[in-house]
Amino acid sequence: MSPIFNKIPLVGGVVLGFLLAGCSVDYRESEESSLSVNSCERAAECEGGRCIDGQCRAQQSELSAFLLEVVAPSGTPNIAGVNFTRVVRDIENARYDIELDHVSRISGLVVLAESDGASCVKDEGAESYPPSSDGSLPVRITLTPRERLWGLPSPTHSAEVSLLDNETNQYEIALNVPSGKYDIYVEPLGVSDKGCTIPPYLIVDQELVSGDVKLNLQLPPAGPLSVTIDYPTLKDDLSQWIVDIIDRDTGRLLSNRVTLGEPISQGGSLKYMSSLAFSEIGGTSTNTATELVRLSPPEEAVAPILYVERSVVDLFQGGTGLIDQLEELPPPVQFSARSTLLGASKAAPASVHLIAVELLSTRPGTIASFERRVQTDEDGFFQVELLPGQYRMLTEPFDPRLRRSETLVTISDEAETQIGKTIELSQRFRLNGKVMSFQGEPVAGAPVVARSVFQNTNTRVIDYALGRSSPSPSSPGTTSGLNGEFLFWVNPGNYHFSARPEPSTGFAWAILLHVQAEEANADLGRIVLELPVVLGGKLSSKDVGDATAGTDLVPDALIRAYAFLKEGKLADGPESADAVIPIAESRVDGEGRYQLLLPSSLK
Repeated sequence: MSPIFNKIPLVGGVVLGFLLAGCSVDYRESEESSLSVNSCERAAECEGGRCIDGQCRAQQSELSAFLLEVVAPSGTPNIAGVNFTRVVRDIENARYDIELDHVSRISGLVVLAESDGASCVKDEGAESYPPSSDGSLPVRITLTPRERLWGLPSPTHSAEVSLLDNETNQYEIALNVPSGKYDIYVEPLGVSDKGCTIPPYLIVDQELVSGDVKLNLQLPPAGPLSVTIDYPTLKDDLSQWIVDIIDRDTGRLLSNRVTLGEPISQGGSLKYMSSLAFSEIGGTSTNTATELVRLSPPEEAVAPILYVERSVVDLFQGGTGLIDQLEELPPPVQFSARSTLLGASKAAPASVHLIAVELLSTRPGTIASFERRVQTDEDGFFQVELLPGQYRMLTEPFDPRLRRSETLVTISDEAETQIGKTIELSQRFRLNGKVMSFQGEPVAGAPVVARSVFQNTNTRVIDYALGRSSPSPSSPGTTSGLNGEFLFWVNPGNYHFSARPEPSTGFAWAILLHVQAEEANADLGRIVLELPVVLGGKLSSKDVGDATAGTDLVPDALIRAYAFLKEGKLADGPESADAVIPIAESRVDGEGRYQLLLPSSLK
């Protein structure tokens, strides 16, 4: 390996968890059985590979690049829980010392801009914070990376300010994060010393460099908003509903939350008055008016959450807004159904999730979100109150051998009770096979996972409200038995399959791309753990200890590797990739050393 790779600084960060669920083959160790391990005394035992340090290794890999992730363990000074990532190229067997680059060590104050008394929105029920000598505020600050790495979830970093000085009540930020661009969200912890509400503040696309970063934030004066909700009937009551303002994409709160009181009857309609304190999003050069006004019913009410777009109602012009898009809410309908096996009357107990995609009671410019979750009884029956409209009905059976069902259901407003719907559930497809070593021996105790090729990364609030988002597909899995065999059940679909032996065995993971479970059960046959490509070395950090004294090592850190994919196939590198898939995982030992076993190929 070229010397340029001996010290690789890592930046940025993501986290991915592996969920193993479903049926499992019974695996138990016994005195008569022994786990297969990758060991050798000479090259002839290595099926075309090399015998190095008593371990068979591949001579080359088809991976031209991979994504390396390091998660610092809790208790590590300065970088506990911080994630670092790096694109690594030119893979071959070699020593590979990893040096973590400096994090952004953030410190600073959050203060409130001066404002006149007219902008004060009182909140008599909230606690005020003790005043500080420098005007700093107690807040909770959350940093979310702007960069979304190839479909992986982005970690958030959150902390509450601490008292720098107990006598003067100075509140100072203290937070360590990887360098990069972030959205910064500030939530004040209480009202001002004058009893004025301080709304949350969102600042987008802020660059944080490595090293010491002074982050002094000034919250803008709250914009007082008088919002009137004009409801066209005297039959219903919106009292105890909650009105607030949120960001369209993230759903983050941008105002305080106000509970509606008793209305004023005027001109045949009900008028509800509310006073909000609101902060516009910072860090943007233009005001795109993408905020949403949200009306949420009491928890026990059978009613939708309503979203009104700011651009539709011209809200906030002159500090006032009128919402008159709401229509009379129709009475709820009692809907009942039963889940059974396909072609049989036998009950199939399940969990049912109904998501409205269209409600009859909303006008253009108003978005309604309404959903209900219910479980059937042991005979497969359930009953739930719904509003008239069209729903996606997602049925997840309790029996792991049965597949998830999704159907469209229309709830009419012409009857108070609608019964007789039958949900027929069919069997999932079976995935089975046998995990084998490159030497032809069965490998017991290896976790096997099927991960859907099509992962749901759509998390926008507006899409969820419209019923467009679906639950992320599960990653069913099991563990290979004493003879290497495994079996589990999956919904129809396209999967990336992996067998993941423990690093202590010396085997690399086996990765199979695009395993189809569309029309029949799939026998994957012999899943061969090929010769590994080994990278190993020490893990150190510029923010931990002294390199000359050898105290800069990071023991117990978790290291993961991901292959780059383009449209579900192996990609040359990050430039052409649209996703990644995990291919190896390792834990750093107590002396700061690690060994990462990479597969030489992906099938």
